[in-house]
Parts: sequence; C-alpha cells; structure tokens
Amino acid sequence: MDRDTEISITTEKKLMPMKKHKIIEYWGKFAKTIDEDELYIVGEAIQQALVERLSGESGLGELIEFGCGAGFFTKVLVGNANHVTATDLSDEMLAVARTQ
Repeated sequence: MDRDTEISITTEKKLMPMKKHKIIEYWGKFAKTIDEDELYIVGEAIQQALVERLSGESGLGELIEFGCGAGFFTKVLVGNANHVTATDLSDEMLAVARTQ
C-alpha cells in the first residue's frame, strides 16, 4: 500500500473513504496523549476490566497486535505471549509504544 492508498473506514452511518496518509496524520496527533484520552473516553472501570481480561490470557504464543497505538495493551499482552509484534500505521504512535 502506498501513501495515498484509499482505506475505507466503517462507521455506524456510512462507509467513509479516506486516504491512508490522512489517517496516519490524524492518529499521529494523539500519540503523546492517547492513553489519557482513552481513559477519559472509556472510563477507568472499563479500561481496568480489559486489562484484567487480557492479563488472564495465557499461552498466547506468537501474537500480532494491529493498531497498538501507544502500547497500553501491548504491555499487558507481552507477559502472556512468547513473542508480540505490535503494529500501527502511525510512526508517532510506535515511537511512544517503544518507550513503554
């Protein structure tokens, strides 16, 4: 896929085509604040429930995480797999994830 590949994003209302570079640019803006943003949007109780659920998984073997963002859930998964490959379209998100 090149920089201008069109990607379709499904919302509840319609299918919205976007250029790949626009998606990358959009998410890159949130790289340094995504964990706090998600906590605000989802809430601590739901986020903690997800962490507990993921922490309870074991024997995951070789794991790939698509859209890892800043690596919040990657940190949880690492302890339960032989190897984790975390990916994201945004280089800014991956840079933050590498610091986790």
